[in-house]
Amino acid sequence: MRLLTDAAAKAWCETIGYTIVGEIPLLRLVHTREAAPVRRLRTPDESRAVVDLAFRLVMAHTPNDLPELFPGALFWLHRWEIGSEDIDRVGERLLAGTRGVTDARSDLHAYPAQAFDAGEFQAAHAALVVPMLFAWDAYYVPADGSYLLWVSHEGSLDLIPRDAAADAHLGQRTSPFVNL
Repeated sequence: MRLLTDAAAKAWCETIGYTIVGEIPLLRLVHTREAAPVRRLRTPDESRAVVDLAFRLVMAHTPNDLPELFPGALFWLHRWEIGSEDIDRVGERLLAGTRGVTDARSDLHAYPAQAFDAGEFQAAHAALVVPMLFAWDAYYVPADGSYLLWVSHEGSLDLIPRDAAADAHLGQRTSPFVNL
């Protein structure tokens, strides 16, 4: 896992076919080619369901659902100081474990993104769970660029598949979470 600055995260995204529109914190990632329609899901209320949905999303681009075959991904936090400061500190502490630091708060502003390498499934899964539980804004992009996930502090998840095949696959993976 590597910690990335906003500039390095932008460069990572551009290498797999995404264009950056706007500036931090209001930037958007968009496919450089026509994408399938956005799938919007509501973030589950139950914590176990959040962990399950995050697992399904991280595994969506992993062959045979085998963690050791996880090909890597980018996790890019955008807004995390939204709620109660005391509660946010708990989220920062949890995120610190995925970042290999003792105090995530001190480095989140300088390095808001994490590039997970092949095989780092558990850390990527844990990182994705944090903004879903704490209602923070973040992007998650698998290394193959097959989809883009926007986690919103408003309790929704926008899945933007690269094409119809990715859309069908994501629909199958997330079907238990439609209309929660």
